[in-house]
Amino acid sequence: MKKLFAIALAIAMICALSVTAFATTLNAKTGSFSDITVSGTVNQLGYVDTYKVTLTYDDIAFAYSEGTRTWDPDDMVWGEVAGAQWTANTADIVVTNYSSVAVTAQFGTKEMADDVAFAFSGTGVTENKVTLAQADVEGQYDEEGQETTATVTVTASGTPAAGVTTFGKITVALI
Repeated sequence: MKKLFAIALAIAMICALSVTAFATTLNAKTGSFSDITVSGTVNQLGYVDTYKVTLTYDDIAFAYSEGTRTWDPDDMVWGEVAGAQWTANTADIVVTNYSSVAVTAQFGTKEMADDVAFAFSGTGVTENKVTLAQADVEGQYDEEGQETTATVTVTASGTPAAGVTTFGKITVALI
């Protein structure tokens, strides 16, 4: 029963479709003719923006030295801490844009160790953001593009607690 209903519904839908047809009359005995105007549209060539951004960096491993205390045998006490400092606290992240549009990379941090901070700097870096120009040549769609790059320097600061092995995580987002 369902099949018969489905077939009847399909036939009804086909009959409901309308077909637009144009006609003209030609008199074959007299050699008459008729012009038929052909209409059309041309859709302008479209370009699809494509994104490709890479981040390149070496091992980002910072080192902090808590310094030293020296035993004072005359007073029989340990002296003040001397030489507490970061011995390695900078690293570079290179952002490369191969996209057909400009991109902005925003740098941030998460899961930071107590009393440790990361700062981001470099040419064009403002408020932890850097914008890279598009790689294609504007208006020159047959020209080969050139990637754009920016180097962002990460600097660690603060005084981490003894035994800390992870200072934090760096986040990078395209905005």
